Amino acid sequence: MQTSKLYIRRIVSLVILLAMVFFVFKSVGDILSPVSYQEYFDRDLESIKQENKDVDIMFVGASRVYMTFIPAVFEKKMNKNCVIVAGTAEQPICGTYYVIKDYVERFHPKHIVIGVTYSTLMNEPHWFGKAIVYDRLSLKNKFLFAVNCFDDDKLVLLKAVRYRNNILNLKAITEEKKELEERGCNPYSPTEEYYADKGFIHTYHSYATGNMPMSENYRYSNDMILTENLMYLENCVDFCQEQGIKVSLVTGPMSLMQTYLIEGYQEAVDFYCEFAESKGISYYNLNYLKSREEYLTDDTIRDHSHVNAKGAKIASEMYADILIKEQEGEDVSCFFYDDLDDLKKDVHRILSVGADISYTEAGKQDMAVTAKITLKSVHNENIVPYYRVEIKYAEGEYEVVSDWSTEDRVEIQLPANTGYEIKIRAKTGIEGDGEAYQIYTY
Repeated sequence: MQTSKLYIRRIVSLVILLAMVFFVFKSVGDILSPVSYQEYFDRDLESIKQENKDVDIMFVGASRVYMTFIPAVFEKKMNKNCVIVAGTAEQPICGTYYVIKDYVERFHPKHIVIGVTYSTLMNEPHWFGKAIVYDRLSLKNKFLFAVNCFDDDKLVLLKAVRYRNNILNLKAITEEKKELEERGCNPYSPTEEYYADKGFIHTYHSYATGNMPMSENYRYSNDMILTENLMYLENCVDFCQEQGIKVSLVTGPMSLMQTYLIEGYQEAVDFYCEFAESKGISYYNLNYLKSREEYLTDDTIRDHSHVNAKGAKIASEMYADILIKEQEGEDVSCFFYDDLDDLKKDVHRILSVGADISYTEAGKQDMAVTAKITLKSVHNENIVPYYRVEIKYAEGEYEVVSDWSTEDRVEIQLPANTGYEIKIRAKTGIEGDGEAYQIYTY
């Protein structure tokens, strides 16, 4: 009898100890956690719940989703009551599945649009992307997600561990949280990125035409698809269909330059088209919108992989039109190029230019150095680019050091240890076509 009581006391003591440890870790984690878009999104969801609104359309996926689709545009154009964007940074497809599962139970969306990109099924889920999804789930789905999608990275589920380095920024974090409580929403900014509405993130950054820096070369192949990722995509679609929810796939637009630099990109598009057809759902790639060179110009692009707010409004309005036509049973193929080759027929410019610059070792400080410049650019295969190299010292004007030529290797003499800018320009040589340029500061 005494032994039984001893065991009970030990069990109770262990439970109390674990509860205390959990409480300490949670408290520390809450203190160290910075203000994120989640706080604002949670407030929007709470309002939706309190007002007993039906969610008509829910977009879900990674950052390209929350930077592309504007709820207010779809609500207005499609006469919808409520549209939300449940996107999170680096959201893996396994996370997408649990977000869908969780939000179907809580908000019962009628139509779910899953954002996919060429890399969605290739990438190993990153702990950071999974952790953000974990934070947004209700208790039951948190547990299922942690058990099924976290292996040796489970410690990051503890915010105290995840944000341990924020202890140095504790004062700033505390002040930001205080401001959040006082204002109750993310403030509008005329210049900086901000949370705008029901999951949409408003961004401003853009490029002058042809000034976008060249990105890395990427590659897609069907044999690079991870089996587990494909399984979760199928689970997403199957779950929606089992629940009687309409489901669609969409690829949001990115820079045209990036589209050119992905080897095997068309194979990715073909894969999603075939997958969607096998499931009886729609898939639209907004990178293939017809005449995109006329309206998805470089000033509508935030970075290589995302549009800014201006581009988001254009893409949202066009996708809303497509969904309306689809609902009415109309053929929407007229909105799109057939494939990448078809798109390229309407591209008549250098999309981006870059340079690899190396120097000979300088001797004395007053001696000159030789800069060896290797030029490169992104364009259609039938284009032979012309390059020009200019230099500007201090507050002077740009001077031509290598005039227009098809040569892609240039050597120029420069004074050692002198501040200057090198400007690389590229054009097709066809009258009326725009230039691309890039400036390197030394």
